Amino acid sequence: MEPQQIPTPGTPQIPPSPSNSRHFKVRLEILAAFLAVLCVSAGYVIAMKYLGVTPEPAGTYEGVLREVTKVEDDIQEELGGKLYLSLAPVESPDSFSLDIYAFDPVSAVLEQKTDTKNREYLTSELSPDGTKMAFASYSNDGTTRTSDTALFVRDVVTGDADEIETLDPAPQKRTPAWSSDGSLLAFVARLDENSDPMIPESWTVYVKDISSDDYAERIGSGANPVFLSNGSLAVLKSDGIHRLDIVSGDSTLVLPYAEKLETNTKFDVTRDGTKLAVAEPSAGYVRVIPVTSWAPFAQGTETIIPAHAFWPTFSPLGDYLAIQTFEWSDETDNAYPVDPRLAIYSFDTNEWVMSYDLRTFVQEALFISDWK
Repeated sequence: MEPQQIPTPGTPQIPPSPSNSRHFKVRLEILAAFLAVLCVSAGYVIAMKYLGVTPEPAGTYEGVLREVTKVEDDIQEELGGKLYLSLAPVESPDSFSLDIYAFDPVSAVLEQKTDTKNREYLTSELSPDGTKMAFASYSNDGTTRTSDTALFVRDVVTGDADEIETLDPAPQKRTPAWSSDGSLLAFVARLDENSDPMIPESWTVYVKDISSDDYAERIGSGANPVFLSNGSLAVLKSDGIHRLDIVSGDSTLVLPYAEKLETNTKFDVTRDGTKLAVAEPSAGYVRVIPVTSWAPFAQGTETIIPAHAFWPTFSPLGDYLAIQTFEWSDETDNAYPVDPRLAIYSFDTNEWVMSYDLRTFVQEALFISDWK
């Protein structure tokens, strides 16, 4: 199935964000601060028409995903590296145990990399040289589960871990992201526990110089930081995606949206900065945008991939995109995501190359955070 393509006008397109007509509430206390409400748009057809896209019939991409279960031999060598996920088995006792897993897309083998032992791991990212793992984790003392999350950098060989600290009290740290040379680590923290975690501006962006003993430096506000270079980050805000200068703290809107976005709008950028993927789970598609310049922002003709999805993650060379797909539980306003799968899309063939069944894991506690 080929994706839809949208002619690019003289200025960036501003698709309307879907309205919150379907909701599901995460009833797991451990994730309440991070995943509050996910929605499906009652205006999906209107939004897609606004974009110039004919909506795909329900189940079109689903059939493709169910048929593709293993990578074909002729493209195995192209799928380098491993995908890193945080997963919680459905049958976990005492709510669930959240651990980091590594998925090899060639062999389709999923390997557990951590053992919780009263500590839950989420949103991890491997350093560019593969020697360090940055991850957020519940329960600082290793003995009790709390609603707070700390951030750590662990040596992959020795297992030694250092906590990343901020001068401000920041009990909820998430989504670490490495700079291209591994010298800097960006992450977010929610300083006001009474703020709405679904509002991107409720989160503060920090950057830590890994070689320094100083506290991580407070840069600005936003969610889901991704390094563009050692001098700027892409971050999510309510009005779209911004470029955030880590020296001056200046924030520039580069990809505007007509309606307010929430933190469940996830995005990723290729390592060379030439592609931007934005998953819009409520609308049922992923936008893939060729970027010719970030300052000032300029884009080519973007592609729409029909899929209900979270966590878009580019392959190391940017020629594949991994996403977590799902289906809605029913057609009511109380629908919630079910049937999670890890799917990989090829930009060379414009086809899905594999789908891995994740239905034995808790949907609400599923994160895809890295591919290295």
